Amino acid sequence: MGDRFTRSWVVAKESWAVLRSNPSLSIFPVLAALFTIIASTPFVIAIAVSSGMQDKHPVFGPLHYALTFGMYFLNYLIVIYFNSALVACAHASLQGQPTSLNYGMHQANQRLPQIVGWALIASTVGTILRAISERSGLVGAIVSGIVGLVWNVAVFFVLPLLVIEKKGPVVALKESAKMLKQTWGERIILGAGMGTVTVLFALVGLIPVSVGIACFIAGHPALGLAALGVAVLYWILLTVVVSSLSMIFQTALFMYCRTGQAPAGFSNESVQSAFREKPASKFFGR
Repeated sequence: MGDRFTRSWVVAKESWAVLRSNPSLSIFPVLAALFTIIASTPFVIAIAVSSGMQDKHPVFGPLHYALTFGMYFLNYLIVIYFNSALVACAHASLQGQPTSLNYGMHQANQRLPQIVGWALIASTVGTILRAISERSGLVGAIVSGIVGLVWNVAVFFVLPLLVIEKKGPVVALKESAKMLKQTWGERIILGAGMGTVTVLFALVGLIPVSVGIACFIAGHPALGLAALGVAVLYWILLTVVVSSLSMIFQTALFMYCRTGQAPAGFSNESVQSAFREKPASKFFGR
């Protein structure tokens, strides 16, 4: 656990140095979150209404999955678009080039057809996994979870390939899996990241929550609401920062795969520890 935290801290620290030198990178996750909330609201309402029209033990039909697919597609499109802009800016920043909000948006706009294509693929997979999970109970949830993890690893470099190397979505998907195999091996799982550090910082938000509860108990509801507001604002800011740092690190990993050297500001050790080999199975070997 200590080693995992150390690696997570190093990755977060190196990514933070890049973000601090170019704070405009954090704008993209904010825009993605705002537009996603706006776009999701009518779909969430429609799905809730259609589900309420079902029996007590509903069997989800075509309308439910059509609405789910529509919501997934729109959400993926928004997130992928702004993440593509962030990747473009992060790539330029790691090469010592100036970037801006307009630069990132311009790069994403140039790749809009490919972004739409990748959003279509990702939302289709997401809908299928959702259907498996809903229709097959616990077994379906486990299967969809495992497949989802494998999928997330395989598509790790799709966005940099779409934006930086101008690949199409299908070619980018194949190339992403190929790059991971060539760099980290056949059987890999996510290793170092910012998960451990993120959890630690997220727990800090419980302090104002505790203060707020204490204020409510003591009969000071205004102070309690203010404290809870501080906690919510803190978690929102943390989410924005972590999203930015994650995309910066992902871009750095992509550059390492292509050049064999970590970009400026990152160590070879931190990028090499991003993925690791699965432990040997006691029954089936590796």
